[in-house]
Amino acid sequence: MGHALNNSLQDLLIRFYRMNGYETLWQPGTDHAGIATQAIVEKELIGKDFKPFQKNTSLFAMTAHVLYPAIDELNPATLSKRIVADMLRNEMGFSGIIATDDMSMKAITAKRSLEEASVSSIAAGCDLVLLCSTDLDSHVNVIESVIHSVENQALDQARIEDALKRNNEVKTRFLVGEEKVHPL
Repeated sequence: MGHALNNSLQDLLIRFYRMNGYETLWQPGTDHAGIATQAIVEKELIGKDFKPFQKNTSLFAMTAHVLYPAIDELNPATLSKRIVADMLRNEMGFSGIIATDDMSMKAITAKRSLEEASVSSIAAGCDLVLLCSTDLDSHVNVIESVIHSVENQALDQARIEDALKRNNEVKTRFLVGEEKVHPL
């Protein structure tokens, strides 16, 4: 039931933004039990999957827990600085919020802790970490892990400030601006 609701909400939001003139891409995952591995080259990824973000008109992008070994042999896209920061941000100039997919999926947690993966996703360039578990202790542990990573300088404070700035810009646009948008 949870997956059906989650997919329905994602589909609804994508359709809403598409109908309002935003270029969108919704590519639901097919394998959350393990990392879906796709042998794909950068040109194909940029030409197809990143196309909606090339014009920089989207406010949000969501990473996938997919491994693209031709680009990053070790890390799924969510944890890949090469994909998130280098390609999406720097090469394509995407300035919207980059959100992770649910970090508690086994494609992520099978090889690393939730806390380690969440910190790694922020370090890679994600601005928003999705924690869909109802376990509040896991949420607190992730937040504490991010704080400790900044304190220990394992995670750059400027990266946190950059993510916060992006989130605040979107909040300001939709919650404070003259023209309020209510998607639902």
